[in-house]
Amino acid sequence: MGAKTRGIQIRLLVPLAIVGVVAAACSGGGGSGAQQHQQQQRSNDSPEVVENAEGILNSKRLGEYVDEAATIVPAESDAAEPSQLPASAGGASGYTRYVFREYEGQVLTSLVEGPQGRQRRCQDTTSPCSYEELRALAASSDPIPEELGLSRGDLDELVGQLDAASAAVAHYADPDTACADGFVSDRTQTPNMGSHFFNMDRILDGEFVAGEPEIIMYVRADGSAPEGPIGQCRNGVWDGEELEAVAAAYILFTNETGGSHPEAFAGDFDNWHVHYNLCRGPGVDSISPRDVCRAAGGTYYKTLGWMIHAWVSPEHDNDLGVFSMWNPTLWPVTDAAATKTRVTSRPASLPDDEAFFSISNFSFGKIQTEAGEPVVIANADSVPHTVTARTPRGGKAKADFDSGVFAPGETYEIVLEKPGEYSYFCALHPDMQGTIVVS
Repeated sequence: MGAKTRGIQIRLLVPLAIVGVVAAACSGGGGSGAQQHQQQQRSNDSPEVVENAEGILNSKRLGEYVDEAATIVPAESDAAEPSQLPASAGGASGYTRYVFREYEGQVLTSLVEGPQGRQRRCQDTTSPCSYEELRALAASSDPIPEELGLSRGDLDELVGQLDAASAAVAHYADPDTACADGFVSDRTQTPNMGSHFFNMDRILDGEFVAGEPEIIMYVRADGSAPEGPIGQCRNGVWDGEELEAVAAAYILFTNETGGSHPEAFAGDFDNWHVHYNLCRGPGVDSISPRDVCRAAGGTYYKTLGWMIHAWVSPEHDNDLGVFSMWNPTLWPVTDAAATKTRVTSRPASLPDDEAFFSISNFSFGKIQTEAGEPVVIANADSVPHTVTARTPRGGKAKADFDSGVFAPGETYEIVLEKPGEYSYFCALHPDMQGTIVVS
């Protein structure tokens, strides 16, 4: 499926918890066989690039792309899987709208995060997005950074909610208190996240109350790695080792929200997420098919309700943001800047040394690669995009490449033979611009 064009090879790659009651959450929509065939045809038969004085994309072709993008069926709701599953992995948990993983050749949706369309994310370590930074900003007269998208009233309300969540975490500092109050341990400590102690009464009431989280998250107090299942609550008493409370977390069933993204915390960067194909149990924490999960002794959940973490423990203030899925200060302690790479889901067929990038929240960024080495770009957003060479003003593009329209979950591969910097953009969203640096 590859074709050489002026030293460039381009190819569109198209390959074809908690506990029991939460399994009642909604299921996602799936595409029909006819839709799948149509999508594969669209991917395999990407239109030939047309070059003119304005660059490789003329107005006629752009119009065709807009029409083609309009035929791609969106997900049924904010919480649903895309209308058609891809045939390879892609996305990064906590950073992209969709995450797809592979298990022995089968592609599974792992995560859906945030509302459809453009999300507001506050995960840049240079932005004041952690709990302590937001509190300091609210207490000061400093201007609120534009990327937060908060008014002064919004900021004050958000900090008040986070203070209530922090007070709840402090109240349950001793797991005995949580056990006595009806919380139950999932007995598994997830890396950079912790162990979930959940309260079924709060989960079932269907309400969001910042000071009454459905989940309290704990880690081993000595910061070491867990060795097998951790303890559990027995008769209202914790029977395991010493733990430290690090976060509050919340659950809202999708039948309460109608599948729409929750409006809970003040502001727009509280991106709630929905798990799919989750396997949980004592010492079991994975994404897998139902039969594999059960064989491993886990409980399988096709999907859960909306969930979100709030890192409100001052001792574990999170540079990735108060609502980040991951906290690099917890076991295994890591550099915040390296977290995205570590949690990125790559196609199983892709060699480890090949560059891989997932489009995240209508953003491309900069990609580093070497001459002649493939770069694979996955669309992990909720809408179709293109990867199209940018023509400098008054000149020609350094390279003539164009992915055509590719849908959520699809991937595009390009090989650049000559060193240099190559600018590109999305023809459907021209403000999306990126650079590939080839050494």
